[in-house]
Amino acid sequence: MPPPMVPHVGTNLDTGQDPASFSASVLSVCHALLPSWSNVVDVELTNIPGGITNELRVVVPLVTQNQDGSGSGDGKLKNPKPKQVVLRVFGKGTDSFLDRKTETAAVFELNALGVGAVCLGVFGNGRVEEFLHNVRPLMHLEMASPEIAKRIARLVARFHALRVEARAENGKMENETTNTLGNNNSTPFPKNATPQPARIWDVMRAWQKSATAAATAAA
Repeated sequence: MPPPMVPHVGTNLDTGQDPASFSASVLSVCHALLPSWSNVVDVELTNIPGGITNELRVVVPLVTQNQDGSGSGDGKLKNPKPKQVVLRVFGKGTDSFLDRKTETAAVFELNALGVGAVCLGVFGNGRVEEFLHNVRPLMHLEMASPEIAKRIARLVARFHALRVEARAENGKMENETTNTLGNNNSTPFPKNATPQPARIWDVMRAWQKSATAAATAAA
C-alpha cells in the first residue's frame, strides 16, 4: 500500500478500450487521485513510446470550470489549471515476473530521497506520476562524449549507493526461495521475487529464452 499521504484507488485501467472510453476512465482516476483536478472535465492523452513493461501516456487537462459550472467569460478561471501528469499503466502479464508492490514501495523511498518523478497517486494497475519538463533522452553523439560518460557514471554510482529498504527486503525473499533458472518448465524466477544485482544477467537471459520459445510456439 502507498504511504498515507499518497492517494490510492482500486480502479484498473484497460488501454485496449476505445479512445473515448479510455479517456473517460483516465479522467475518473485522476479525479479520484488528484484534488487539484476537481474542475477538469476533459483530458488529452499522448502516447509516450519506448515502454517495455509499462504503457505510458501524458495526460493533459483540457477544460476546467469553476465550482458553479460557469466561466469568467475572459478565459480566466478562479482556480488555476492543474499541471499535466504521466499515466503509467502496468503491462498485462508483467506481474508474473515483476513485483509491482515492491517496485512502487521503492519509488516512494526514492521520491523521499529526491530521486525520480514524484508518484502522485496509485491505482489498481498503475501509477499517476509527475511530468518532468525540460528533459530529453541523450543523443547518440552525446552518449559517446567522455565528459558526459563521466557525469553518467557519477550519477549511477550515487544512485546505487542509496539504501532502498523495499528492494533489500525483497532480496531477502529471493534468497529464501529456490530459484528456478535452468528449468525449462518453469518461470525465470519465482513470482514476487526480484533478482539480486549479481544475477540480473542470468535472469535477463532466461527471459530472452522464454520469449523466444513463446514466439516460436506461436508462429
